[in-house]
Amino acid sequence: MDVVTRAAALPFAVHALPAIAALVLGWALAGNAAAAASPRWFDGERPSAAALQAVALLADAAAEGLEPRDYAAAPLQQALAAAAAGAAPDAAAIEQLEQGLSLAFERYLSDLRRGRVEPRRVRSDYDPPPPFDAAAALQAALRSGQLAAAVQAAQPRLPLYRALRTLLAHYRGLVGHPAWREPLPPLPGGAAGKLAPGQPWAGTGLLAARLAALGDLAPDAAVPGAFDGALVDALRAFQRRHGLEPDGVIGRATYAQLQVAPARRVRQIELTLERLRWTPLELGPRMIVDNLPEFVLRAYDVRDGQVSVQREMRVVIGRAFDTRTPVFVEPMRAIEFSPYWNVPPSIARSETVPKLRRDPARWARAARSRSSPATAARAPTRSCARRAAAASRRTACTCRAARSTCGCPGLRWPSCARRRSRCAPAASATTQRAASCTSTPGACAAGDAAPRAADTVVDRRAGAPQRAAAARRRLDQNRSGSRSPRAAEAACT
Repeated sequence: MDVVTRAAALPFAVHALPAIAALVLGWALAGNAAAAASPRWFDGERPSAAALQAVALLADAAAEGLEPRDYAAAPLQQALAAAAAGAAPDAAAIEQLEQGLSLAFERYLSDLRRGRVEPRRVRSDYDPPPPFDAAAALQAALRSGQLAAAVQAAQPRLPLYRALRTLLAHYRGLVGHPAWREPLPPLPGGAAGKLAPGQPWAGTGLLAARLAALGDLAPDAAVPGAFDGALVDALRAFQRRHGLEPDGVIGRATYAQLQVAPARRVRQIELTLERLRWTPLELGPRMIVDNLPEFVLRAYDVRDGQVSVQREMRVVIGRAFDTRTPVFVEPMRAIEFSPYWNVPPSIARSETVPKLRRDPARWARAARSRSSPATAARAPTRSCARRAAAASRRTACTCRAARSTCGCPGLRWPSCARRRSRCAPAASATTQRAASCTSTPGACAAGDAAPRAADTVVDRRAGAPQRAAAARRRLDQNRSGSRSPRAAEAACT
């Protein structure tokens, strides 16, 4: 073999081995593995079939949403290919290759099982998954000749993970698709407009191309001149897949999702796969999981590694930046059905009070919208009884010292017993009001402000008796007809 051929056959001696050596040193300093525990990847002076399979699995790490370069896949593949086809490497080079391949594969298995991110660093109040002996898993896989099975066993055993892997490959194939080379045209009516079925729109052709590429529309479907027919059905399928209301109307939220390019979806799926690796979804045979981005809560059973969803419901969560919903994992010890909820002081200070200062008539308008004169004229008895019942529910006595809440009358908590006399006037007024509304619908228009006294919250702080007396005076004024019918209607919520 001449000098040129020999140099071309040993590129790892010049380029690959220094890169592998640097990675091996970094992993060793991080405590990932010991060199003494390195398996044998060479049969004599040539790489074994297991070594070639291992480096191929590392090169395919992108299918799991991971980066192949984090495991030195390209330098290892180059070095092993040169060692298999060219001149035999020396003992030092073989040892370095074996150690590098072992550390890379162990790190790959560990990242698949436990993830790469510490959960508490991203505001998740739970511990990472338990330790995983990647070296032992690799040794067992080499003895059995099942490296691919070891990779599959390290993945989360969740149907969602497998579905996302398939979806990741699909969206990677859409990167650079012509349907996303230019944005969709604006909707009719501008930024606040919407596109309803049957309306003409210049973007129907581009919309059809995107929905067909995503699999929501048949590839051979005819593109109508207006937004109608099969295009509306395909949009409904798109909306269901993205957690939107499947109304077949392109509003602001649907329009924003349609504009997301496949490359961005790929990144979202990669991050979701990473989160699934360290999210503790397999702690017990029965769990309740709140999927915050989806606004959905699910209760499911895990039997023989299979997940069975038993209950599913929509939930309300906080905003991402100012009122974020905490992410945590805790054993469930008790469940309270239909709990009574008071506005916490922090929400009252940061949200409720500032809104009322900016707009003092906010609650009055909300009351009028819920009980308009037209609605009261159509069904006065039902409307009045409903408002009286709502006022009765609002009648409460808050026991701040005991941090509990009781209803009045019929106090259930002993700590509220001494507040019975202060709650009684408001409760009596509410009871009388409910009876009057039920028996005489016309009385609702004359005294709808009476239940306002039921909103009085009595506590131990100074000034509470004076506020209760003021509420009773307002009740007397309302009964005497001092308020106008419109003001009474606004106050009766």
